[in-house]
Amino acid sequence: NAQRPEDYEAAERFLLGIGAKNKLPLLTIIDTTGGDCSPMAESRGQSRKIGRLMDLRYQYPYTTLALKLGFDFSGGGATLDSPGDGEAAAENSLTFVADPRTKSWIQGGHWFDIESEDFQAFINGESTARAEVLKQMLLVDTVITEGPGGAHRNRQLFAKNIRAWL
Repeated sequence: NAQRPEDYEAAERFLLGIGAKNKLPLLTIIDTTGGDCSPMAESRGQSRKIGRLMDLRYQYPYTTLALKLGFDFSGGGATLDSPGDGEAAAENSLTFVADPRTKSWIQGGHWFDIESEDFQAFINGESTARAEVLKQMLLVDTVITEGPGGAHRNRQLFAKNIRAWL
């Protein structure tokens, strides 16, 4: 589900309360469709809360690491993976400025059925930032191998590779 304003408030309380007071390192695990872009969320200060949380992440005084596991969409995802001491992406993770259906509307003027071949071609196209592309762009330090069939089929191998990165 998309993150709501309350979710950013909870993350801020953790950063300022538990994290900073106890001098804890911060590891964010990212698999999000991004922030709720509804008018209701905006009326509750969504953009302001995203901006504040990003600012806090940049200023966090202790070690920060981010791991992209699945999806990382829009500003909602950026609040969790702002630059820090290290960032890794699972080899099959995807990063978009907007979720693929919204992006298809912006770029092509129509919605994709997420089960269609057109949708699969779109998310596999050049406009999708896959883990290797992110590494080439220097946006992540490491691509973590998931193994055949993906992380959900090789949990132990994937966990071993995450431990090695940490």
